[in-house]
Amino acid sequence: MPVREFLHKKRLSPFQKIILGFAGLILLGALILMLPIATRARVVTPFPNALFTAVSAGCAVRL
Repeated sequence: MPVREFLHKKRLSPFQKIILGFAGLILLGALILMLPIATRARVVTPFPNALFTAVSAGCAVRL
């Protein structure tokens, strides 16, 4: 199978794009929340805590 045909068949549906965008937003938010500048005490936040906060914030956003 040529590469061109393989790439052409791997199109994402709009639903998949929304889900990937939401997951990307949550992951990016978690990574930003892990930075020391994101806390008052200037310490690194553990990934599970940052992920929980990012998911909570992402689910609360209304468009």
